[in-house]
Amino acid sequence: MRRHRVLAAAGGGTVRALVEDALDAIDVDVDPRGDAGSSPGHVGHVYLLRRGTVRVTAVDDHEARCWYLVVESPDDGAGREVDDALAAVLPTRTFPELLDDAEQHPTEHAGAAVRRMALGAPDGADPRALRVLGELLTDPDVGLRTVGVEAATLTGWREAVPLLERVRDTDADHEMRRFAQVGLDLLASP
Repeated sequence: MRRHRVLAAAGGGTVRALVEDALDAIDVDVDPRGDAGSSPGHVGHVYLLRRGTVRVTAVDDHEARCWYLVVESPDDGAGREVDDALAAVLPTRTFPELLDDAEQHPTEHAGAAVRRMALGAPDGADPRALRVLGELLTDPDVGLRTVGVEAATLTGWREAVPLLERVRDTDADHEMRRFAQVGLDLLASP
């Protein structure tokens, strides 16, 4: 089980405090061995919960211009319980809000709204979101098409496969075709 939650808060110290307060509020044991790490465009704070069965990562995504949580667990029940509890106490953005923003500003700030939409995507595909992705994947700007491939892959939706296949088969840029194949491979993996 893996879920993303886009937070409606800004500022690293504020977000970290909100997440820690939320974890206290839902009464879970936090493993003190959790670490903080970073990679290009991301800064993360990792919290290991319930003897390591649930992992919560708070990520500052500079490209998407937001903080989001990743809740992961090999135990679907425990993971969903923690995810639902965090969603109840944290200020999060709903998928309809993220989708509206992506429809209104798909290319602003190098596609940040589309990245946020993909991060907050529900389990089932949304036709409006697929349309936004399809439009971005045909944009003349290769950078925005790259965002489209990343976002289509992030959703995890099988319905995004035809969009990525079209990029893989027809895009003028060789690297975009290769990148679309990587996205297809990720969507095909369990």
